Amino acid sequence: MKVATEVVEGLVARYGDAAARAIGKSGSAGVEVLRKGSSRSMLGGLERGGKEFAQEALAHPSAVKEALERCGPEAAELIARQPGSGAKFLARTGKEGLEAARGLSGESLEKIAGLRDRMEGTGKLAGFLKALSRFGDGAADFIWRNKGGIFVFSAAAAFVAEPEKFIKGALELGKAGASAAGAVFPLRSFLALAVLAGAIWLGFKVWLWRRSQQGAMLPSRP
Repeated sequence: MKVATEVVEGLVARYGDAAARAIGKSGSAGVEVLRKGSSRSMLGGLERGGKEFAQEALAHPSAVKEALERCGPEAAELIARQPGSGAKFLARTGKEGLEAARGLSGESLEKIAGLRDRMEGTGKLAGFLKALSRFGDGAADFIWRNKGGIFVFSAAAAFVAEPEKFIKGALELGKAGASAAGAVFPLRSFLALAVLAGAIWLGFKVWLWRRSQQGAMLPSRP
């Protein structure tokens, strides 16, 4: 698409030299982005991410805008490299997910972005993202395959504590989760038994009292 010189000049007049650099890297797609409105982060993103980033900004404007707001212009390279999934992932994870995302494929990003809320629900989001940062697609694949059980608190805690052992198969998620949950079981069992014993003892005392009252009410024999 040929861009009229007056359009470019108008954008440069509005946004300054940063717009000239952004347009130089992103071309006509960048011009179209800037015509819809801009920010310092968007200008930086266009300069860093070039045409691919500009195309993503046009295709997924809400996700790209939120990703830039949360991560800054440094998100642009990932957004450009992983079209479709990169912006969505960063929009949901922010800066904490930027480092993790750099080692993930587009397919992994797509999967993990959809699980972000469930990871956060365990209280272990930082641990999951750290595992993704360290082990990349291997961690993403493990989390995805085990999404039916890994977001139980005990299983999540076990995984983020030793992710490498799970990913390599040295530990099984179900057994580790059960072991972690079992650590609190004895105390719970003791408390339950104590309550039950107390209820039985109270019931027995009430029964004795009623028996004594019934005995007192019986007429004495001549």
